[in-house]
Amino acid sequence: MLCDATAEVLGECKPYSLTGSLPLVKELQDDGFDLQIIGYGLMKTYHAKNEYGLLSDFEQGFQVCVCL
Repeated sequence: MLCDATAEVLGECKPYSLTGSLPLVKELQDDGFDLQIIGYGLMKTYHAKNEYGLLSDFEQGFQVCVCL
C-alpha cells in the first residue's frame, strides 16, 4: 500500500533501506506488529549538521498518507 500510494503521489516508488533500524522498531516487530517506517525528503541533508526538510516534501508525505 505504501509503494502504491507513493507512486500515485510522486510518480514512482523505489524502496530502499538505510543502515539498521531503531531498537524500538525491532521490539515492536518481535511483538507481532507489522511496522513500516517511511520518510520523504532530501537525502543530501539526512543527518547532516544542518539537517532540514522542505515543506513541499512534508506535503508530499502527507498526500501519500491520505492515499492509504
